[in-house]
Amino acid sequence: MNVPCKTCGAMILPTMAALTGGWCQPCQKDIRAEVDQASIAKAESNRNPDPFMVHMKELVARVFSTPEGFSRLSRTEQVYYAARQVVIIVGYRFLRAPLELIAGNTIFPVGLEGLREVGAADYRALVQRAVTLLAPDGKSTKQKQEEYSSHFTGQTKGPPPAWIGKFNNMVDELQKQSPGVEEMLREYAVREGLVDVAKG
Repeated sequence: MNVPCKTCGAMILPTMAALTGGWCQPCQKDIRAEVDQASIAKAESNRNPDPFMVHMKELVARVFSTPEGFSRLSRTEQVYYAARQVVIIVGYRFLRAPLELIAGNTIFPVGLEGLREVGAADYRALVQRAVTLLAPDGKSTKQKQEEYSSHFTGQTKGPPPAWIGKFNNMVDELQKQSPGVEEMLREYAVREGLVDVAKG
């Protein structure tokens, strides 16, 4: 039978109570206020979802509902969706996207063009330079991506090749710029009528 935490009253397992002296983990670690604040923020977010996230989820569902999903989006939806995908790929330091997705797929060039269209030309140029380091001939170079991933995750010891240092600097700069690009994309979505913030 569960027992109440000595401080907050949350019900905890007897084994937890025995380990902590009668406190739940948040109280024992003295992070109860942060946990409660995060719970309140999550509940608030559920009541008032971000209209941009809602729209993006709808686009993702439409893109993946059929093989021709992306081509069925309107031009402005394609620009917004594809440019957001480029920002997401940058967020993962190009590690989660196979180079086939980056160098050989039709969405990526639309995303690059979309970045230019929303006003993020410098960001776009830096993304292109980073991709060129990974795929110099515009084709997938799996070996290079594996080499980068291995050094990034610490699986390979020793100094990385010079191109990796250069690539890391580019990605660091891209990640610094990403919040500003996200804001440009939000402004584009509102301006083009993709998202109605008044309804959000």
